[in-house]
Amino acid sequence: MTKEIPIRAVTVELLRAGPPHNQLLSPLTQYPGICGDSQAGIVNLPYEHRAFLRLLEVDALRQRRGCRPPARAARHGGGNGEDTGRHPRLPGALTSDPDGPDILVHLRLVLSASELAALPFELAKIPVGPAAWAEGWLALQTRPPVVITRRTRNVSPEGVRWPTKPRILFIASDPADVPFEEHRAEVLAALQPFRYPGRTDPVVTNDGRREQFGDLLTILKDARFDDVVTECASIRYTHVHVLAHGDVDPAAEDRSYGLVLHTADGEADVISGERFGSAFACVVDGAIHRPTVVMLASCDSGNVGSVIIPGASFAHVLHQAGIPLVVASQFPLGKQGSTLVARSLYQGLMWGENPWLLLHRIRTGLHGRLTTRFHDWASLVVYEALPADLNDQLEEVRYRQARLCHRRRARMRRPGGERRGCQA
Repeated sequence: MTKEIPIRAVTVELLRAGPPHNQLLSPLTQYPGICGDSQAGIVNLPYEHRAFLRLLEVDALRQRRGCRPPARAARHGGGNGEDTGRHPRLPGALTSDPDGPDILVHLRLVLSASELAALPFELAKIPVGPAAWAEGWLALQTRPPVVITRRTRNVSPEGVRWPTKPRILFIASDPADVPFEEHRAEVLAALQPFRYPGRTDPVVTNDGRREQFGDLLTILKDARFDDVVTECASIRYTHVHVLAHGDVDPAAEDRSYGLVLHTADGEADVISGERFGSAFACVVDGAIHRPTVVMLASCDSGNVGSVIIPGASFAHVLHQAGIPLVVASQFPLGKQGSTLVARSLYQGLMWGENPWLLLHRIRTGLHGRLTTRFHDWASLVVYEALPADLNDQLEEVRYRQARLCHRRRARMRRPGGERRGCQA
């Protein structure tokens, strides 16, 4: 097996007094910042909350097509890397020995305050060197490469076990409104090496809205939220893929974002993160079960609404419900970009690839392929609470998946394999 690049974790936590909600961004607010085991540093943000919200609304970040990389947002809305970079230890922690081996830096931001969760830290500039702020994006730097994730203080990685036997639930809204066929093809392609003819052949319900591939994959097409609740209450899914549009929840006074499904009458039904979190975290077989990975292929699923009352972004709420890994988008996400994320994410996860290496490759891949037309690389936001021994756990996944693939290939080589529907 090819030796993986070493990963160095750097944890930065920004704190303030009071509850997570009901405070606004202000240059007067001092946030104690803790980086690893070093002394605390003070971080100040240079803008007022109203000006920050106006900037995000009028910036190219809110445009779906025809925009260049969001440099203006980085200077004003996403330039918070300059402020976090004032922490006495962070700049040094993000560098590597030029004569030493290559490493990947996992920058873990622990954020509980709602106004901080609203900041696009993924657009921070490199906090190293006198001209670094104007020269490069931290999430795209290559010496060393950096992967940025988020976490809240009330979600612990202790006891998290990476699933060795993946089972995916694919929830899609109206296929006419979303790139359903493209996402379906990418998920099936990622599962193809592990499918057995006869065991995982598709079984479709009479109305065509539910498609079952053995114990590997369940697809809910044009899903109702009741369908989601029923599935999660009866089957232990390890991965959930949600493909839907994001919209402001009309029932929420804080203008928070939800995901749009439809009722049986075809009416739009905006589902909040709290409702999805309740559906995902439920009692199955006498124990509380949550999926390990949730991918939200939806615009604004990582976008924080109002910070005045309790609640945050859809992804933030799911993470607080105890889901260890949530991949979302804090700004509009293009159809092509969401398909590329689905392709790379599931191909890597199904083979037990380390999520940090995988997510860094996904972000740089989006930048390389789509940066002249879209800013999907900047939209990607990841919430995580995964254990320190994750790579050891992934070894078991790699071993099991390799065995499954080998057994499938051996079966297809048997005489008469083609008559049973096997393909070489």
